[in-house]
Amino acid sequence: ADVKQFRFEIPVVGGEEAAVFVSNRESFEYLLRNEEKIDFHIELPRFIYAPEKEGKAVGEVIFKNGELEIFRMPLTLETDVLKREEKLSFWEKMW
Repeated sequence: ADVKQFRFEIPVVGGEEAAVFVSNRESFEYLLRNEEKIDFHIELPRFIYAPEKEGKAVGEVIFKNGELEIFRMPLTLETDVLKREEKLSFWEKMW
């Protein structure tokens, strides 16, 4: 698996942006023997809450050879997730 081979967009709740990208920041190599097969599955949340910092692991890719787990690769935020500043109306400010 190459760097950023696994890249996904996740919705953001309460953020300035509606979504953020997550990806793998590391690569992974595994030497296969005859007839071996590597499977993987991806674990990600359905959404994340703002604010969060770039580089935070929010999911992972799990590689397996049959039932044997070989490697867990973190999926991290590519950018900061900024919290949306709520704009108060004139009347809300006066209250």
